[in-house]
Amino acid sequence: MVLEKRLRVELGERSYEIVAGAGLLGQAGRLLQERGLAGKALVVTNTTVAQFYLESLAASIRKAGFETVTLILPDGEEY
Repeated sequence: MVLEKRLRVELGERSYEIVAGAGLLGQAGRLLQERGLAGKALVVTNTTVAQFYLESLAASIRKAGFETVTLILPDGEEY
């Protein structure tokens, strides 16, 4: 069971929701579907984070029927 906390950031037309919780990487595809999204998903990460989380995240998104494209950036604030 995944425990989720949801927080709505109110910015008028640019409002969005933040979802936080343990175990959510495996639920990424479901979260995208909940928002009515479909098709392609771009996963942007860096070289450090990618080695730990990229495959789990991308697999969840693909399982939900999305085509995934990955962009891995070097580490550092300038990127």
